[in-house]
Amino acid sequence: MKGRGAKPRARQTKLQSALDSPQSGRCKRSGSLAADGELGRTECKPMSLGNRRSQNETSVSYFKEGTKSRFLAGLSSLLSFIASFTLPLYAAGTNGAESLLAGIGARPSALGGAYTALANDPLALAYNPSGLARIKRPMLSLMHSEWLEGSQMQFAALALPSKAGVLGLSFYRMDMGQFTGRDSAGRLSDDFSAGDLAVSLGMARQIHPRILAGFKLSYFQESLAGYKAATYFGDFGIMLAANKKLTFGAAIQNAGPGLRFINEVSKLPLTYALGAGFNLGGIRLAADYKMRPGEKSHELAAGVELAPAAGESSGRPLALRLGYHGLESAGASALGGLGAGFGLALGAIGLDYSFQPFGLLGNAHRMNLTIKF
Repeated sequence: MKGRGAKPRARQTKLQSALDSPQSGRCKRSGSLAADGELGRTECKPMSLGNRRSQNETSVSYFKEGTKSRFLAGLSSLLSFIASFTLPLYAAGTNGAESLLAGIGARPSALGGAYTALANDPLALAYNPSGLARIKRPMLSLMHSEWLEGSQMQFAALALPSKAGVLGLSFYRMDMGQFTGRDSAGRLSDDFSAGDLAVSLGMARQIHPRILAGFKLSYFQESLAGYKAATYFGDFGIMLAANKKLTFGAAIQNAGPGLRFINEVSKLPLTYALGAGFNLGGIRLAADYKMRPGEKSHELAAGVELAPAAGESSGRPLALRLGYHGLESAGASALGGLGAGFGLALGAIGLDYSFQPFGLLGNAHRMNLTIKF
């Protein structure tokens, strides 16, 4: 930008490099997928032994090989159809809105960003909106993050269950702080600031006793030295509970037109995510695969959680988490993909913390407060 020196741009480049590292028997519908995150758990009313056997056979028969194959083929066709009209949006231009990859939430970040199949709280809006449908009580999630080089992230999300589904609302803000301006000759000029914000609305519901689906629509704005660029994008997600322990998730994130910033057009970081979550009671395992066609990048992420997550009615007040994602950033240390943290459950209140090292760029800290009403 004219009149701005190399030093602030270098700092901006450092921040953007870091942002490239991300860190989502037949029963009545209300109890088919557990709100507390126990994958595939059902809550059935008592029934006679004969009826229970009959309805269990019906449920099992649905997922016999032929029907399962047809469902997976249909899911593949749906994702291919969505990709057919999202990919052309990313055929040209440079990458923008990199703050969307910074990683929202302490729990997901501690798990290396492997949240596509685990999402069961308002943070689902940032990873897989279908996870909202696992929420049975109103929930509020508030996050504050001390990011890199003095920058900060704020995130607030509210989930409201209803008969039509679960409505989600969120607000996101990345404040990159003040920069020292210099003209083309290197002389000091006016200071300036930079930051991003996003406002989102989402909805999810259960479409089958084992299947959840959801979407999110977002308005995004990027600002730098008084200049602003804005756009919109959508996220789509689905979850399938294969059984009581195993859940699969799929999501398409940041699908929308790019940003026009002054005379430069940049594309959004379109992401395709596939995930799996395995629940062993006090131990949870998660793995994600993410592809970003605009950046021609691939990422593998995995995480483990010991004891149920903070805020869940489990009788276990403490959760320990460790995760890693395989996408490295320039300037980051060899441990830059590492995430670690813990969660505390205090009745209806959950407290979460995560830590992520970035070498010379510093360390990222995230704190989350979750309240159930």
